[in-house]
Amino acid sequence: MKEKLNFGNLALKTLMSIVGVTILSIGATFLRGGNVGLDPFTAINTGISNKLGLGLGIFQLSVNFVIFLLILWLDRKKIGIGTFVNMIMVGFEIQFFTQIYNQLFPEKITFLVIVADTVIGLRVVLVKSF
Repeated sequence: MKEKLNFGNLALKTLMSIVGVTILSIGATFLRGGNVGLDPFTAINTGISNKLGLGLGIFQLSVNFVIFLLILWLDRKKIGIGTFVNMIMVGFEIQFFTQIYNQLFPEKITFLVIVADTVIGLRVVLVKSF
């Protein structure tokens, strides 16, 4: 039974995807700010983009586009609005929220900052997981 896609349904899915990606990006920003680690995909993209001197947003978008082409070739049914929202927004949002984070917390990283960032970052990321 195929679900009919109407504008309201598409708008809701888009909004949910944007909110989810934003929550994920904020959590990743706190984990990154406390130097406590990231998920493997974001970590490798962060490392390579730093080595190449590119912004995380541009580099992650490029990598995601290559993955998108592979999925497009293998199984087009896996592609939805969330694919595009995630592909385009995650790297740029982490980059944006990191700039805000660095302005709000310019101090040297202390043990308390690491603990706070870990708790906040994991709490935000875990909220998205459920």
